[in-house]
Amino acid sequence: MECTLYLASSTIPNAGLGLFTTTSYKEKDILKAPQDILIPVGGCGEKCLGMLVDYYWDTTHVSHDHHLRLRREGPLTGDFITGFGSCANSDVSLENIEHQSRNPEVDSYLRPHIGSDAYTPFHHVEAYAYRNIKAGDELFLDYGENYFTARSGIYDSIPLRSDYEEAKRLMSNFFSKIDLLNYNKVSMEVAQDVWSLIRDFATERTQNALPTDVRAVLTSQGNASTLPSAQRSLDWIRQNGLCIDRLAIKPSMILEAGRGAFAKEEISEGSVIVPVPVLQLNRTMQFSMPRAGKRQERQQNLLVNYCYGHPKSTIMLCPYVTTVLLINHSATPNAELRLAKNNQYFKHEVVQKPAKDIISTPLGLIFEVVANRDIQPGQEIFINYGYSWQQAWEKYHMKWNSLIQPLEDGIQTYLDCVSEYNLDSYEEKSPIPSCLKSNQASWLSLNPALNTTTACFYLNNKLSGDHPNYDQVVSWKYSNENGTLGGLCPCILLSRENTRTADKSCQSQYDHSEVQNGSCKAHKSKSELYTALITTDTIFDYMGANSSPNKFELVKHVPLSHIRSVSSEWFDLPPVDNRKPTNKIPITGPFRHHMELPDGVFPSAWLDLV
Repeated sequence: MECTLYLASSTIPNAGLGLFTTTSYKEKDILKAPQDILIPVGGCGEKCLGMLVDYYWDTTHVSHDHHLRLRREGPLTGDFITGFGSCANSDVSLENIEHQSRNPEVDSYLRPHIGSDAYTPFHHVEAYAYRNIKAGDELFLDYGENYFTARSGIYDSIPLRSDYEEAKRLMSNFFSKIDLLNYNKVSMEVAQDVWSLIRDFATERTQNALPTDVRAVLTSQGNASTLPSAQRSLDWIRQNGLCIDRLAIKPSMILEAGRGAFAKEEISEGSVIVPVPVLQLNRTMQFSMPRAGKRQERQQNLLVNYCYGHPKSTIMLCPYVTTVLLINHSATPNAELRLAKNNQYFKHEVVQKPAKDIISTPLGLIFEVVANRDIQPGQEIFINYGYSWQQAWEKYHMKWNSLIQPLEDGIQTYLDCVSEYNLDSYEEKSPIPSCLKSNQASWLSLNPALNTTTACFYLNNKLSGDHPNYDQVVSWKYSNENGTLGGLCPCILLSRENTRTADKSCQSQYDHSEVQNGSCKAHKSKSELYTALITTDTIFDYMGANSSPNKFELVKHVPLSHIRSVSSEWFDLPPVDNRKPTNKIPITGPFRHHMELPDGVFPSAWLDLV
């Protein structure tokens, strides 16, 4: 499979790495690459953001009031949009891509589970072609003028949109006047003197949008550009670029982990799967600030879960290639992280400097994810997050032991009958099978919030845009075409189905023994399917006062691996919905811990903590 997206030296001098495409796009085409995710940042203030301060976007989307902001992260300054939002450089005259919208898709957590708020629910921020793009073009976003004007002393000379417009006006006026004089009769020396005088009276930003040589103005008839070509040859890109297009984003096999990164092609042992450029922050400052007048337990920011660190260092390293951030943990991984010392963009001198000297300067530090065994297309990529992460996770998991557990074999169903469906042809909806139809009055009066000890991972049809007909059975789903994930919902298992299908999801994030070679161990019981009655409302009165049959969906093909055993205490937890704010706080906070880099991978010069 041909790689279509690379990181390589930008065509803009001193701009570091740029983002290049090896495929062409027409105006308004959606770019064929993993869509960006969005991580809320700034709950600790701008001082804690380190180099990320140059990479986050002002908060403009509609989810200002979702519970992750209100209840978890504290006052926020913006969003860390990975992928296109972080890899592409900016120049208003070269802008060729835009985000379709910075209003992301939002997962529905419904009721809490062990992974709630441990991964970002904001995803699928699409990028599209702002104009026609040729294969070999560098991709540019518009950061907005405030990005440059707010950084006084750093970007004072970079032309803004108004400066390019002024430059165009000056060149056009100059050429028209010279043309009237028949510029073939005007000496080039005189023309150059006049042009230099015009440039001298312009602002510094406008000067940098104007060519210094008058011949460029004359030969272009007043339309000259000061910028180099923003295109490189495909051979140069493939030889010098770092491919970031070998992985796809899908729901992880480990349900409570959210999304994962999957191989799009066969990857041989020892091959680089994806480069990992990083930004450095101070790890000890990553705590949210409580809102004014609100008492709030000191809590690390969500960003920490996506970054690498070491227990003996203040330095935290955050990757910004989307698929890298979505690589999950396994105790028996199929890949590993290492320093990209043989990479031409790796700056060897950086790893020798002390932590205090590198915290606020561009690093040029690149890691890489490397396959430690052969990986087949469709397998999920895993790395080992380290001993301290594993210990923190096991301690956190103990808080949930009494609330949620994977189901054991021999599961009981409400009705002693078998649901029959034709699985040879996939159907979104089908009639209610006879074994359920004859008992419809019995199960339709049930309230899963009161009459069950089970819960199902499910993306309900209301959230996915459908309108269920309660005289039909809808097909189970956990994600939609945009990758939106469902949540954990109270459910009653009405009957077992008479067929088995392969199921590739592992029981839970904390059962790492089930992940081997990027796949789950084969368990016959996990291929069992059930027909279930599942709650569909994201928030309603769980004491039953407002419950009615139209608040539930009859769902077929629910896999056993997506069903949990839940306690009565779990039902007491307040609903979690990223679309609706709530002031209720669950009995336990979300999991927070950085991924640990081992000695030998984490630079020893940065170990500044005793």
